[in-house]
Amino acid sequence: MEAASTMSDWRREVPPRWAPLVYDAAPMHPAAEPHLVPMRDGTRLATDVYRPERLRGRAPAVLIRTCYDKCGLLMDLPGVALALAAEGYVAVVQDVRGRFRSEGERRPFFHEVDDGYDTLEWITQQAWSDGAVGMHGSSYLGFCQWAAAASGHPALRAMSLAMTSQLVPPTWWGPALAAPDGTEWLVSEWASSARIEGASLDWTRRPYAEVIPEDLTAVRGLLGELRALSADPAALQAHAYPRGLPASALRIPALHVGGWFDLLKSWSLQDWATVTGGGAPAAGDQQLVIGAVDHIGRPFGIEDDEGAPPRGGGLEPTLSFFAQHLQQRRPRRRPPRVRYEIAGAGWRQADRWPPAPLRPWILHLADAERATTTLLGGALSARADRRRSCARWVHDPEAPVPSLGTEIVLPIPHEAATHMRPDVATFTSEAPDAPLDLVGPAAAQLEIASTAPAMHVLATLLHLAPDGTVHQLAEGIATVDTLHGPARVTVELGAIAFRLAAGHRLRLAISCSRFPTYLPHPGTTESVWTAIRTQAAEQTLWAGGSLGSMLLLSVLSPPR
Repeated sequence: MEAASTMSDWRREVPPRWAPLVYDAAPMHPAAEPHLVPMRDGTRLATDVYRPERLRGRAPAVLIRTCYDKCGLLMDLPGVALALAAEGYVAVVQDVRGRFRSEGERRPFFHEVDDGYDTLEWITQQAWSDGAVGMHGSSYLGFCQWAAAASGHPALRAMSLAMTSQLVPPTWWGPALAAPDGTEWLVSEWASSARIEGASLDWTRRPYAEVIPEDLTAVRGLLGELRALSADPAALQAHAYPRGLPASALRIPALHVGGWFDLLKSWSLQDWATVTGGGAPAAGDQQLVIGAVDHIGRPFGIEDDEGAPPRGGGLEPTLSFFAQHLQQRRPRRRPPRVRYEIAGAGWRQADRWPPAPLRPWILHLADAERATTTLLGGALSARADRRRSCARWVHDPEAPVPSLGTEIVLPIPHEAATHMRPDVATFTSEAPDAPLDLVGPAAAQLEIASTAPAMHVLATLLHLAPDGTVHQLAEGIATVDTLHGPARVTVELGAIAFRLAAGHRLRLAISCSRFPTYLPHPGTTESVWTAIRTQAAEQTLWAGGSLGSMLLLSVLSPPR
């Protein structure tokens, strides 16, 4: 096996995956009517209005609130607004507080409830408004919708939520689990200095709490605030939602659009489950559309997607949804409650998620002593192995396992090199004789121990094609307390929908780090943010025996 490289070595070998997206506001679109909409504290938010060409009287509005420039090409919001206007809506596109042409402090999450309410109130006072408003948008734009719903304004009648979550991301700034994505996003979108353009944050130096340069005072303070709040996840959410989280009490119809390879997948499905299964007043008026795409809509397994049509119909699902709930048009046929794409097998319909019937498929980890010595590693077996075996490796926080890919929908070019590391344990299945549709929640149950008092455990599920192509299907991480001995931990991988073709195989990779997707655990009891000293530790993973370790999947049964 190859020796693990140090963090600095790996950073030299692999180009940084990210650079701050500092950019100026794009020119105004000629069709946009600019306004400065006053909030309750006097701050004015830059807002563009796009009216239908033949508007006579009043019309419903669709509001889009963004931190990514209402005039920019990143999400082509002018194009979206014109498409909405062509369907008879007044499109209202707004830069959130502190961004681009809007006034106020740059402080994500914490103003959106009140600012959403005040903007909805302004819309209803316009001569062209019929009093009904829908909201649309993905990622942070979706969070802004949840915040507006939490405000309780009666004008909000429907939402189109994509690749988003009602939650302030709970693992971006936590003391035990932290993803650099969150800090990089803060610098990228909420720093006020363009000096950082073209640079990248240096995650090779500790403590990570000081990764943001000192002269970026405001965003450095914002990181500190979010870190402090993230120590108590409930307090973090309460700070963003003073009136409580909206999903459990949602009173309006919502279209939930997601992707199996979206970084917010699990949280968006959790929102869906909260609304539909928790007694929310609008539980019966929810629709779910989830495809084999990543956070920005790139399709599974296609390296060059330029010019390809958007998966899931682009804006079409939103237009159909708003026609029903804002324009009161009856659809020709009732839309399915759930539409989901099985990667490699096309679209399906269901009346719930997860769909039925599903049957459990348990793959037991076996031959663990081979897991860190060969690429195929140990086995994933349908039969439990009575023989007890174990894999041992040393986890060094200063030489973390690199992330398999910057975008998990794409084939992984350096998968073999990563899995040949001595600190990655791999287990590979046999190839089925017939296709299997793997649908529903996935998880790894692991029996593990460490000489350190605590550790991260990462489980990565991969697809291996006969031609050598490898895709990452899902990944999960858990923090394990090992101070008092071995632990049995469940690592949730989230939901999947994937056709495992005949002759193809699965692989489960177990490690204790995945950098820079996650900050490596220091191997001590200190926070990942404040630790300076790190400690290498020996990790042990057991397979076989009365309990052992296993991969838990579900297979969609064919209709009878």
